[in-house]
Amino acid sequence: MLELIRHNLSGFNSHGLNDLNKANLMSRVDTKYVFNIHHLPNILDAVNHEYSVLEIDNRRISRYSSLYYDTNDLLFYSMHQQGRANRHKVRVRHYVDSQEKFVEVKFKNNKKRTIKKRTQIDLNENIYSQRSQEFMADLNVPHYDNLVPSQESSYYRIALASEKRGERVTIDIDLNSRCTFAGKERHHRLPDVVIVEVKQNRISRWTPISKAIRAEGIRKLRYSKYCMGMVLTTAEHELVKINRFKKIFRKISKISDYTTD
Repeated sequence: MLELIRHNLSGFNSHGLNDLNKANLMSRVDTKYVFNIHHLPNILDAVNHEYSVLEIDNRRISRYSSLYYDTNDLLFYSMHQQGRANRHKVRVRHYVDSQEKFVEVKFKNNKKRTIKKRTQIDLNENIYSQRSQEFMADLNVPHYDNLVPSQESSYYRIALASEKRGERVTIDIDLNSRCTFAGKERHHRLPDVVIVEVKQNRISRWTPISKAIRAEGIRKLRYSKYCMGMVLTTAEHELVKINRFKKIFRKISKISDYTTD
């Protein structure tokens, strides 16, 4: 399947990391879709003249790794599970192919906008370095000086963009997560699940990618890689409440033969 997807991507024009202006969207609204990977070739074929694809060193599918941090009582996870606004998410993201590393803070405000800030760090750094701590303090991250690793995830990403519409699309496949919270060492893999995020300044359901996805009979679904990773690996822990995510869990169970060990 991966080779077929690479073939689909060969029909797109490409862009580089510094080529986006309107489609950069560090402040945005997101629409998410989750579906089985067999739909992806049709979707890509339907939009290959509407978007460009990020290309780095002749690669159009990039490897990502993220280490998420939370408090000892899982404040960030709990706020998301409860549907509370003005919540944070903290991670260190490693762009494996380009060997770059960033501390990233995502803030979801009460207007349902996601605001992402990040600062680059050295490969041997983490959130406990001085510049990481100062960065989080400036953003008023709760308990920034007392966060602990909670989950590590990796996946492959395709990044599409339309400068004309000011729209970005990320397509994540082959998601792997490992729990690092409370001494757990459980792991799960979603080899046949695709997670698409359509990022816009204002929500429009009528852009080419949204129409192509709906043509496959797929509807939007709220999804957090961090929260679902916690559910799939740590649901038996008393702090990991799953009420808000039961619908998503059932959806994943229908479209994927996921594995957890």
